[in-house]
Amino acid sequence: MAKNKIVRFNFLRPIKEEFDRDDVEYELTNLFTTIENQYKECKSKVIKAKEEKKPKDYLSNISNYFYTYEHSGVKIKLSYVYHDLDNKYFHLVFEKFDYQLYELSKESGESRIIDAEDDEYIGYKISCLYDPANACLIIQRGVNAVGIKAIEGFINKLVYLVLNIEMKLRLDAILEKNTTSKALRQSVYRSIGIQVSREQAQNVLRELFKKEINGVYSVEITLKTENRKTAEINSEDMREIINKYTNMITEDTYQNYSESEVEKLIVRAREEEDSSVQSIDLISNKIQAIIDVDISEERIISQSGIYGRMVSFYRLQDKPFNRLVR
Repeated sequence: MAKNKIVRFNFLRPIKEEFDRDDVEYELTNLFTTIENQYKECKSKVIKAKEEKKPKDYLSNISNYFYTYEHSGVKIKLSYVYHDLDNKYFHLVFEKFDYQLYELSKESGESRIIDAEDDEYIGYKISCLYDPANACLIIQRGVNAVGIKAIEGFINKLVYLVLNIEMKLRLDAILEKNTTSKALRQSVYRSIGIQVSREQAQNVLRELFKKEINGVYSVEITLKTENRKTAEINSEDMREIINKYTNMITEDTYQNYSESEVEKLIVRAREEEDSSVQSIDLISNKIQAIIDVDISEERIISQSGIYGRMVSFYRLQDKPFNRLVR
């Protein structure tokens, strides 16, 4: 049975906070190169020890070379660092540990708990692509995966431990210009999410229910296609909706309101028939990408496969994302 999973990506820029001058972009190549070399050296020692049939305790001790970090009580491991010299990117894999044990179930028969030792966990992996030329870090997102704030804290710790530099580094979302015109020129629309508040919320309620409803502050509406790759929403209707709500935002700004009554306006669409679906946030202007991953055979998401897809939408497709982050 075919099974697809939606995978989302955020685009971020490492920024070094300066106290006496403007903040600056921070180059992470030296950090990741140093860690990659450390991991290679440690892995070689493990392989040699196995060939020499060293004691199990010794093998266990020298195998524990990965950098870890604890965020909000959850442990995270940097499990893989690779400098892709062909594309000039770094591929990083972060893994979040979940101490809770899960049950394996099937349609017939009883469920059974997954066995694990005290030092074993359920792991959730994500991939990151770092492009030094554009100071861009692309992070895979997921419900149970490592979050942006955790990776930000982890990188700060690594800069201190590996490079012996104490500083404050943050990951800023890379913003896109002219998102409205971009949303309007898409060719295949998959969904739009809208949230309005205050008077605009009551306007929606009047259209839907022919009356106001006391106590309602905001209303959220999502229009989306069925879960089929070729499904799409009528382009003319979508452009009419986009224009309507972006004009509301412009009007609120013109009237000098502190906050627009349009609180969310996100379009998911393809610019070309064969390009990746991207999420266009018309409020925050954050650059995001979305891909469909087939997990019907292996039932897990391959991190090498994810990285390959990241390289494709970032650099190889007809209208690559790297043109947006330069």
